[in-house]
Amino acid sequence: MNKCLKILLFPFSNLPRHLLVAFLYNTSCYFYWIVVPLLFNEQGASAIQLALLQTVCFLIYASLAPFGGKLADKLNPFIVLRLSMVFLTIGEVIVAIWPTSKIGFYFSAAFWAFSALTFWPAAVGTIGKEAGIGHEARDSGLFAVSWSFGKAIGYAAGGFLKSALGASTSLYIAIGINVVIVIVYPYRHVKWLREKIKKEKEEKKMLKNAVEMNKEKEANDVKVNVSPSLQQEIEESQMTKEQINQEEKDDVVIPNEVVNEANIKIKVKWNDKQLKNKTYIYLGYIMQLGLFGASCVITNQYIKIADEKSIGIPMKGSPEDNFVSFNFFIMYFAQTIMFGIMSFTDKWTYHRSLCLLAQAIFLVFSLLLVVVFNPYVIFAMSFIAGLAAGFSYQTSTYYSLRASEKSKSLFVGVSESVASMSNAILPLIAGLLSNAFGVFAPMYFIVVVMLITLTTTAIIYHIGYFINNKRQAKRAEPTSLRENNEGPSPIETTKLEQVQVTEPNSEQPQQEISEKLQENTNELL
Repeated sequence: MNKCLKILLFPFSNLPRHLLVAFLYNTSCYFYWIVVPLLFNEQGASAIQLALLQTVCFLIYASLAPFGGKLADKLNPFIVLRLSMVFLTIGEVIVAIWPTSKIGFYFSAAFWAFSALTFWPAAVGTIGKEAGIGHEARDSGLFAVSWSFGKAIGYAAGGFLKSALGASTSLYIAIGINVVIVIVYPYRHVKWLREKIKKEKEEKKMLKNAVEMNKEKEANDVKVNVSPSLQQEIEESQMTKEQINQEEKDDVVIPNEVVNEANIKIKVKWNDKQLKNKTYIYLGYIMQLGLFGASCVITNQYIKIADEKSIGIPMKGSPEDNFVSFNFFIMYFAQTIMFGIMSFTDKWTYHRSLCLLAQAIFLVFSLLLVVVFNPYVIFAMSFIAGLAAGFSYQTSTYYSLRASEKSKSLFVGVSESVASMSNAILPLIAGLLSNAFGVFAPMYFIVVVMLITLTTTAIIYHIGYFINNKRQAKRAEPTSLRENNEGPSPIETTKLEQVQVTEPNSEQPQQEISEKLQENTNELL
């Protein structure tokens, strides 16, 4: 009975609601990112003006995203996420009410950025905290699939509804989705996490109370009148005692000859995957910069090519708008499929050939977009390109998450910053080239970018392996450390912390200080 009830109530638990909100949020966001560029293009916006929309948005996101993470840590994440929906709604309302204001488009993009930098740290951080032990990879994988599918649906539905109902009505639908998110998103953590947080607070409170009681006890102790000279001597003795106690806590007194042999950091050899990750993490960044940025150039600038060549599909409304939105749906639906596949296995990891293949696919895709204008052939090409884009994004994230334990957040942050900066800079350069050389220039620019990243990937791979193999050769084998009697113990095979040598204080031993203090006190009494 309890099991059946659990199954019935599962859709109302936190995890399904997190996944639904990830889907709905990106649906609303990419309603915006298909409707606004299409509307801006209809009003005669140049390629550079279109590119500036994305540049304004992602420069703000890249520079302020760390502050969004701190905000989610300091405040209640459930409040921060709902605040992000206010920002997104304001951005969509600006365009819906003033659809002909070019300045309004840029203000709107800025509000979108503020929404993204407050939404993602709160949403991703919360689902990470609520994932039970052993379910972290599953929950984060499902979350990625949900937001990626929302992105695909947002592009498809946004373009179709804009053609059928108009830009303003489409954005009002997106605003309605925002309201649903505010209602559906959980209002508190799962039960086990709430109990854990409550227990930690109680322990902290008990510790605070114990400290206060100790202070009160000290304040209520009987005070004895002493002469100034004796008082000074007692205080000096207490200070010396405290100093010695602190030194005993902080320092380990050991003979100098032992320290000369042991005061070193023992670096143990990395295992095979750790060694590879030292190189592949940089290959992931290169792919993120090139391939992920190139996909943003296409979503930002391909509108101009579709208009120039009248590429459309026979549906209600503008054939060109319908083609563009459905094409992007196919690309990001393929990305979603790739996320799903990669979450079930890690057989794809540490294969340089796959990294090169993904970049080569996008290079060929960009070249074909210049010569192929049949919408259905382009759909097939976009599906394959979407698989490559999904591989690029997930690969960089995977290698960053498996970086140094001490600097894991740093490497993940670098990965996200690279993605944001590529989204900001590459479309801007592509827009400038389009204004100068025509609508096909951005596709040739992507080809150049992919050639550079392919070459850089090959060079960094060989340099990285050469350097890291040299570093590996200098490291000690764990087994040899255990066998060596002069080396560290088996427990300390990873690192021997530096030890500070402390010379014993022979001038005034602690015992002598205590005896003198006791003698003076007895005389007083």
